[in-house]
Amino acid sequence: EKIQLAVFTPFNILASYIFPLKRALCTYMIKLLTYVLIFIAPSSIACRCTDIDIGYLLAKSHKAYLGKISQSGALGNGARVAASLTVLESFKGETFKVEEAITDSTSCGVSFKINDIYLVFEAQNGFVYQCSMFNTRFYNRHSDLEKDLEYLRSLRKKE
Repeated sequence: EKIQLAVFTPFNILASYIFPLKRALCTYMIKLLTYVLIFIAPSSIACRCTDIDIGYLLAKSHKAYLGKISQSGALGNGARVAASLTVLESFKGETFKVEEAITDSTSCGVSFKINDIYLVFEAQNGFVYQCSMFNTRFYNRHSDLEKDLEYLRSLRKKE
């Protein structure tokens, strides 16, 4: 009867243990990255508002105004959020001193913070979408806030 002795050389250890582990980790990381790209990336891309045309938003809105958040809270089961905005300047429609805006509380919805100022393009039912309500603190579109406000003011003067 023959007795075999296991010889542990650095190459045997690498070939038997390290290389398969490295291969398994790489396979796992590739799968994880694929899942991230498939499920997370499209949702974050869908939430971005790029090259929004202020004139188009104004034409499609029922009311347009610059407002400061005075109150906010969840509605019903929390699927929607409402905010009270003190109107600082009106650009379209008959606005009141305080307006109510409603949005989804999804990841693409607008999150309201007290005292933040928003440029709002509101639908007939008071609903706003992520791309129709802009927090002026994060106004990073292709043009600056003052340029867009001047444009809205010039359209209001023509009425």
